[in-house]
Amino acid sequence: MQNPIYLERIKNRRKELKITQLEMSQKLGFKSPSTYYKYESGEYTLKVDTLQQISKILKVDYSYFFKHKSSEIEQNAEI
Repeated sequence: MQNPIYLERIKNRRKELKITQLEMSQKLGFKSPSTYYKYESGEYTLKVDTLQQISKILKVDYSYFFKHKSSEIEQNAEI
């Protein structure tokens, strides 16, 4: 089954906000930056709670990451 999450959007948005993979891994509480890399590259499958955390860090709606949906980046996201 094909992954319904558009991983390239995660990477692109992270870079747009100038957040490194190391910073993402720290914000998500991972012990190693390689863990985050494996999620972003699709080697590991993202869990719902992790994807929700990523959406908050990247200031986008959760649905932004799904191939069948697209939403605008929240201009005034509260974290």
